[in-house]
Amino acid sequence: MNSRRLATVVSNKKYTEGTLVVSVKNERKHPKYHKTIRKETRYQVQHDDKTLVELGTKVYITQCAPVSKYKNWKIVEVSC
Repeated sequence: MNSRRLATVVSNKKYTEGTLVVSVKNERKHPKYHKTIRKETRYQVQHDDKTLVELGTKVYITQCAPVSKYKNWKIVEVSC
């Protein structure tokens, strides 16, 4: 399952080398009541230190093989 998602960087702490925390927002309509349901999911993402990523930057992420207990996503590209 290689799903590609647009995410926003919410944490890039210095002591977590190679890891970023990103947030993916999802909206859908309730099937019966037609109310918009908003959900936000946070993922820990594998990150190479070559590209600088600031807070609030939009990035594309995709699933990969597990790197650690919680990290099984990686950054594909940084969008402006």
